[in-house]
Amino acid sequence: VKELRRLGDEVEVKAVVLRIDSPGGSALASDAMWHAVRRVAKRKPVIVSIGDLCASGGYYVASAGTKILANDESVVGSIGVVGGKIVGEELKQRLGVHSERIARGKRAGWTSSLSAFSDDERAAVTGLLESTYALFLDRIAEGRNLPKERILPLAEGRIMSGKRAREGQLVDERGGLVEALAMARSMGK
Repeated sequence: VKELRRLGDEVEVKAVVLRIDSPGGSALASDAMWHAVRRVAKRKPVIVSIGDLCASGGYYVASAGTKILANDESVVGSIGVVGGKIVGEELKQRLGVHSERIARGKRAGWTSSLSAFSDDERAAVTGLLESTYALFLDRIAEGRNLPKERILPLAEGRIMSGKRAREGQLVDERGGLVEALAMARSMGK
């Protein structure tokens, strides 16, 4: 984010190439990057070059660019959100490990691996995942300048080739880093 701010403010920089090769990650970090890319793209072209993989949070960030390039064999998409936790309570008992959980508050132990979600915790986590997914869809629709209904058949965690992503308008053109640099030179004049 800091580097994108610097590049956005730098007068000598006429275009930015953002190379993404990522399976994704934190929704919060992806949203911060999405905003940073979007801010720069309002001032100068941001050409996104997809490497071998641009999925989930990686694609979230890519969607904010001016143009997205990917090779046909790149893996693109995974517009979706997953969440949960691993519960090791049974394993812990089999191993003879004893532990105590001290929690204060209604949902204080929701991340604990010592017990499964309560119904209330499950509902809260489900609500959080659904709102994060709705925001993800909004960001993709805004970044790609497409109606959300157009994004839905490509979402729900689906992954696809760069070629299929181009057909679905998640990618603008075929190409790699060399083509992205040429496009940045052209668009940045």
